[in-house]
Amino acid sequence: MVAKLLNEDAVYEIIVELYAKERTIKDLSQEFNVSRQVIALINEGRAYKMDYYKYPIRTYQDSLIIRERDKLKKKQEKRSGNTS
Repeated sequence: MVAKLLNEDAVYEIIVELYAKERTIKDLSQEFNVSRQVIALINEGRAYKMDYYKYPIRTYQDSLIIRERDKLKKKQEKRSGNTS
């Protein structure tokens, strides 16, 4: 598999999304068409590191909270019949 190179704008967008803590790493990897490992490496500052950012951007605990929030949201949507 050939690794996809990200341009500076895409890396910046990923960093912004990581700080926002609204979406999972899996969601971000699908949107930007890269592996979850690439998103994790960006999060840790081990790949595509940009100056002026504190790494890691998102902690492991943050990721757990986001996943649990998403699970709860999906359960609530299922109960209400809204699957959008």
